[in-house]
Amino acid sequence: MMQLLCLICLSVSLTWALPLEEDPSEIIPPKNIGPRIISGSEASLGQLPWQAALYLSNGTHSWFCGGSIISNVWILTAGQCVEGAATGTALTGVVNTSDQSSANEIYDMIVHEGFNSSTLENDIALIALSRPLKFDDNTKAVTLGTEFIGPNFLLTVSGWGTTHDDETDLSQVLLITHSRVIANSKCQEYYPPGTIVDGMLCTMSSRGAITGTCHGDSGGPAVIDDDTNPVHVGIISFFSAQGCETTRPYGYTRTAYYRDWIKTNSGI
Repeated sequence: MMQLLCLICLSVSLTWALPLEEDPSEIIPPKNIGPRIISGSEASLGQLPWQAALYLSNGTHSWFCGGSIISNVWILTAGQCVEGAATGTALTGVVNTSDQSSANEIYDMIVHEGFNSSTLENDIALIALSRPLKFDDNTKAVTLGTEFIGPNFLLTVSGWGTTHDDETDLSQVLLITHSRVIANSKCQEYYPPGTIVDGMLCTMSSRGAITGTCHGDSGGPAVIDDDTNPVHVGIISFFSAQGCETTRPYGYTRTAYYRDWIKTNSGI
């Protein structure tokens, strides 16, 4: 997760490159360095049937991101994951990426017209698949949130990203963890003025119990009530330039804020 400003985006480059020295107050998008799940446990097959693994390329460079199935042809992900991509494939219905049997070519990609790769505003995109998915116990669409959630909600986040700041390899097995929502005003205290906007939401770890996302997790889902009535409320977007294993807030694109944009561009 990594980038300019004070945020670090979370997508992971398949041609690994370590980040330059960053201001600890900056945000980092996962695509440039690659985010991972911190303090996670292995997900079981069918536990998170909406999770997708995305392999994207611009022809000379390839990278990895997560995504969420929202219909049998559409996957929701982060703008940082899709920007600059020319081709790609998606894996669905798996927890181990060594299983490539479900590989589905990407037919089209739509990045939010207001996406800013420096500030990570409007960090949202849609991917259309070449072949419709066949839903079963391991492959299902997730319900999209329509209401803004406030502090103290517990999010379930998942991905195949790395698990430590000094690690360069993606996890082969899907990992899952939980992180608690904080107010945007609290999140803003850790970043430059104007960094945290309405279209974002944040979570924060407690000291001694670091849980969150990191390199390679970008674009993946943040849901509430995952074991009863799962609702997609966020897209994994960034973490502090201080690193993944800190108590600084993690950032997400707020699903409800972009509900109209998603419907306009996908019909979902």
